[in-house]
Amino acid sequence: MVVMKEQDIVRVIKQPKNQIVQLIGEVGFITELNDKYPEHANIETLKLNDDCGGCGTVPLDCLEIVDDPKWIEAKKKSDEKKAKSLAESIAYSDRYKKRIANIAKKFGLSVKTIRDIQQELYSLEP
Repeated sequence: MVVMKEQDIVRVIKQPKNQIVQLIGEVGFITELNDKYPEHANIETLKLNDDCGGCGTVPLDCLEIVDDPKWIEAKKKSDEKKAKSLAESIAYSDRYKKRIANIAKKFGLSVKTIRDIQQELYSLEP
């Protein structure tokens, strides 16, 4: 058996009969070797057309390594898309924290007080 590791690109070649979601033929990459089920891997499927894939847990003996350049490129694009999304999320969070700090300063309140007020406002019934 080939030793597989996280980030390996794999194809689902078979699956147990008790697995509900049919993944045979799907290509993806190993996101995690499952500690709870040692002979299983968590995978995220890839698409060649930039669509989002799915994810699931698959037994290792149902996977084969894929080294096709088109799937390597699809994985690279997926990684870049995730990195861009994460960077945008961090930038948004930083801007949000800065706005909260500015509001707190403007009204002479602590950031915690502003957040407490915010929580109260969000919990109001319309």
